[in-house]
Amino acid sequence: MFHNKHLSTLILALSLTACGSETETGGESAAKDNGPKRTNVLMITLDTMRADRLGYAGYEKAKTPHLDALAAASANFTNARTHVPLTLPSHSSLMTGLLPTGHGIHVNMQGALPAEVGTLAESFKRAGYSTGASIAAWVLASRYGLARGFDYYDEVDEELDLSLIHI
Repeated sequence: MFHNKHLSTLILALSLTACGSETETGGESAAKDNGPKRTNVLMITLDTMRADRLGYAGYEKAKTPHLDALAAASANFTNARTHVPLTLPSHSSLMTGLLPTGHGIHVNMQGALPAEVGTLAESFKRAGYSTGASIAAWVLASRYGLARGFDYYDEVDEELDLSLIHI
């Protein structure tokens, strides 16, 4: 259950746009005429990245043309804050709408989201979305509970990732 009123409202608004669907017909994609078109949602998180070092944020030396193009055609949040400056607890808050005291994840690599704590991906699944995540940090491994609700959860090989630390 989401306890943050504003996040709940956002999730509800996004869920309500998920009434349409697409089908494949003769190799061409055709939208069914059974409601409003589905809004695509893409969330990108960049761990330990300063926004003022990205091209779309005005940094001229940045080499981020694809991210800049995506940002130009998307909604961007320029006044974002975190409740905890650690990857797993911060992503747990992003994906649940709860503070660490509500979802129980306070530090990296300890614990997992309780089964009764709903996730953003589960909300999108219930609304009829196909969901997927590509994870580049083993600290967000599926065993910590963030994979719930995703059809596809591509995570890094933890042993390989840890071996790179010692290079």
